[in-house]
Amino acid sequence: MPTGTLLVWAALAVLYAVLLRNVAKFAYNAYLSAIFSGELDYGEGIVWQQARLIPSSRMYGDLQQEPFLAFNYPPLYHIVVNAISSTGIPWLMAARTVSILSLCVIAAMAGLFVMESSRRPEDRTRLWADPARHAAVIAALVTGLLIFSLDPLRFWARTARVDMLAYALEMTGMYLVLRGLNRRGQLHIAGCLFIAALFTKQTVLMGAVAAFAVAFHYDRRRAFSAAFTALLLGSAAFAALSLATDGGFVHHIIYYNVNRFSMSDALAKTLRIGGENVAPAFGLIAIATLFGLMVRRLAPGARPVSIGGHIIALYSVLAAIGVIALGQSGGTSNYLIPMLCGVAMLIGLTVGESVRRFSDSHGYATVFVVLTAILITQTLLERRVGEQVLIDQGLRRQLAELVAMIRAADKPVFSEDMVLLGQAGKDVAWEPSMISELSAMGIFDEQKIVTLINARTFAFAVENDTQNVALINERYSPAVRQALETTYPVIRLLAGKRVLLPRDQ
Repeated sequence: MPTGTLLVWAALAVLYAVLLRNVAKFAYNAYLSAIFSGELDYGEGIVWQQARLIPSSRMYGDLQQEPFLAFNYPPLYHIVVNAISSTGIPWLMAARTVSILSLCVIAAMAGLFVMESSRRPEDRTRLWADPARHAAVIAALVTGLLIFSLDPLRFWARTARVDMLAYALEMTGMYLVLRGLNRRGQLHIAGCLFIAALFTKQTVLMGAVAAFAVAFHYDRRRAFSAAFTALLLGSAAFAALSLATDGGFVHHIIYYNVNRFSMSDALAKTLRIGGENVAPAFGLIAIATLFGLMVRRLAPGARPVSIGGHIIALYSVLAAIGVIALGQSGGTSNYLIPMLCGVAMLIGLTVGESVRRFSDSHGYATVFVVLTAILITQTLLERRVGEQVLIDQGLRRQLAELVAMIRAADKPVFSEDMVLLGQAGKDVAWEPSMISELSAMGIFDEQKIVTLINARTFAFAVENDTQNVALINERYSPAVRQALETTYPVIRLLAGKRVLLPRDQ
């Protein structure tokens, strides 16, 4: 075997070893997260509360009546988790497991997508030992394994949130569109999956837009048929949910979810959250790959870009534009998930192409070695996954004590950490961030909340112990803040929370 070929395989072996190390770390932390009974993300508790009401007459109900609940998302994730938890698995464990498995599906589908995009007819005629013959598989493995090294994918995959299931359905739909175009297969199942993704999280549209935009270019008739079928299915589901909730579904999913937007916040959050989560080397390689695809698309005489390459490029551009949604009030790192999926696929394409170039001309040896070295180095520099809270036995005991206090209370309890209420079997009275946002927009009258607090409707209140003024202001208006401090002036610190008690306790 030539020295150059040995170098390729050796470099890839090191890269795979480093990526597999991160997969193993993620798997361990995912297990710890699944069995952890406390809150990992602020939104987990309200998703749990919503799931307890789906299906029922109270789902997508009147916001102006107690409990004051806005349903952020369509019901598919809640239904899936409820079905799993009905077997006896604790709800929170089931919910996080769905997210964990969804990341595995995303990794698998992204890898398969890149493999389908990278295949060439001449691969079958090359020597078995020639890396170029396996370039598509190499690209797929790098893409799939890299997913487990990227934040915020790793974080959101450990939480009881709708995001990962929605993007797993979207990525599967994208792969089926590509496979259908390449092999003259059906596109209708892909369309149905895109609708399922949309009814998991209503903003997951980029994959469908990118895939069907390219599909219309290559096979207008079949693409139109599949899109029309998906549109009928989605319309029927939308109408059914709207009728079942007397129009409440429309109000909750659309009207209540149009948050205030600030372009300055969008820029500031993009720099801050992007800087915290997007590895510089990965980002630069992805941008260079995207630029290369565009040049090949426009340059006369250049090798044509594959169908999959077109879809990846369009999806990545749409995902990058979509980051502007961080400017919404409450926007956070989950808006980066599509962009990071695009980054992984673009890097996979580049690795596959570099393997081919190296095998075709050893003059590309330096390029391949540098690329591989950069990927290895950046992967090693990625911060570890996991949190100390997952293995803190003292915290677990305090959380159990706090849950017992809530369960034993003879009145409702208000808790900013809504997972505690779920563990104690208590209902959420209101979700602070959403009610604060709707009050600021004039949709909800926060005086209803103030009246409940002043009447000592709650046995006590629980807040996250934070010094983040911006976060406090996002979740509580001055009036609600004042009412809590006046009615429940006694503060006890427990499990990293502030337990607010009335003066007579």
